[in-house]
Amino acid sequence: MPERLTLSMSRVILISLVGMMILISQILRFWPDEYAHLVFCDVGQGDAILVTSGYNQILIDGGRGTQVLSCLEEHIPFWDRNLEMIVVTHADADHTGGLDDVLNHYNVLEVISTAFDKDTDDFAQLKQAIAVELSQGVKLKKPFLGAQTRFSQGQTQKKWSKQHLRPIITLTVLSPQVSQEENTVENLQKSESSLSAVERFFNLESAADINYNDLSIVLFLQIGQIKILLTGDLEVDGELALMESNLLQDIDILKVGHHGAKTSTSDEFLTIVKPETSVISVGKTNSYGHPSLDVINSLMQFGSKVLRTDEIGTIELVSDGEKYWMKGDR
Repeated sequence: MPERLTLSMSRVILISLVGMMILISQILRFWPDEYAHLVFCDVGQGDAILVTSGYNQILIDGGRGTQVLSCLEEHIPFWDRNLEMIVVTHADADHTGGLDDVLNHYNVLEVISTAFDKDTDDFAQLKQAIAVELSQGVKLKKPFLGAQTRFSQGQTQKKWSKQHLRPIITLTVLSPQVSQEENTVENLQKSESSLSAVERFFNLESAADINYNDLSIVLFLQIGQIKILLTGDLEVDGELALMESNLLQDIDILKVGHHGAKTSTSDEFLTIVKPETSVISVGKTNSYGHPSLDVINSLMQFGSKVLRTDEIGTIELVSDGEKYWMKGDR
């Protein structure tokens, strides 16, 4: 065999081996472990929260722009193109602006959103993206008080030997405080497009005397024994409604409402929830002055450890269902 051909074949074999080693290293890097992961994506001034366990993923809001996609690509196996659920807490652009890209890149099984509409370009693009998914079988649902979703994937392997149980994840709606109703888009009429069905779904306007932020979907997330409260942009009146309804309890982790604005996170609210850790999703040098120094001081006075995306970047908390820690700290 000519020497030149032998060298050429050797290069091909070497390149193939290197490529295989890179692929294996990527598979091992993304291979799901026995823990649940709570990821507060750094999307600048906005919210995007990813909950993962095994091959189950829930995305709560999507920030603005394409930053959320980078976060998902970093925390979801590259071969897994499914998202079990997206929750749209409310229609503000800093919570929804990136979700149309998410819907275009991932196979989403279910979208949870209130029926409140907002006349903005960002929300119009999201509705168009939902309409495309609706025609392909996605479920579009309204939240109602007490609605619950449970994720569990049972046993997993650790170090190829000892079996472990992944913690059970339960997601419960605390707000809006409406009773159960017909909460899926009706079957499409033969003459009706998916877009018109979506427009029919988003048929509510907020009353003039109600703060739009207080219409945010509020979620109680439980990972095994770890209790987490995700509040969207909820403000003081919305917090008061939860308190008066006796829907709050002592928690471990709080997603601080409205990016740490002074209109949220009252002392009365903190007296009940007593978060051990508080996470603020906020952009660097944002024009709103978030987070409020008063809010940070209040959280610290209640003994809560404050984590901020403008200081740390993406924040990833890991839990075995009994305790939790920041990734890299254990």
